[in-house]
Amino acid sequence: MIGRIAAVAFGVLIAVALIIVVQMIGHAIYPPPTGIGADDPDALAAMVASAPVGALLFVILSYVVGAFGGGMLAALVARQTPFMYASIVGAFVLAGTIMNLYAITHPLWFGVTSVVAIVATVLLTGRIAPMMISEKQD
Repeated sequence: MIGRIAAVAFGVLIAVALIIVVQMIGHAIYPPPTGIGADDPDALAAMVASAPVGALLFVILSYVVGAFGGGMLAALVARQTPFMYASIVGAFVLAGTIMNLYAITHPLWFGVTSVVAIVATVLLTGRIAPMMISEKQD
């Protein structure tokens, strides 16, 4: 039981770390404007509205990489019912994304694409993980 809880915890931790790393790469390529604080939702909304599409795509990519990497780790560590563990980590990523979408106004296409991409990634991870587990057992 503790091992399975640890699998989810490590999966979520890795998912968050991967999201941060990919977003840092995105910020290096598309630097955000200086002087905008996280405590000013109107300024954040204006920044998102004027952000290049590539910058927003990096954010979506970060969600996909985080959901895949964290979900895969949780599935591989738990070994039993890997789809469930990938889904749990994906649910955390999705919840964080939805909270972000409510906190900061984003373009509609961004919100829809983010949610669809995360769900598709979880489904893909849930399909790939069992194959990787069975390969390791052979």
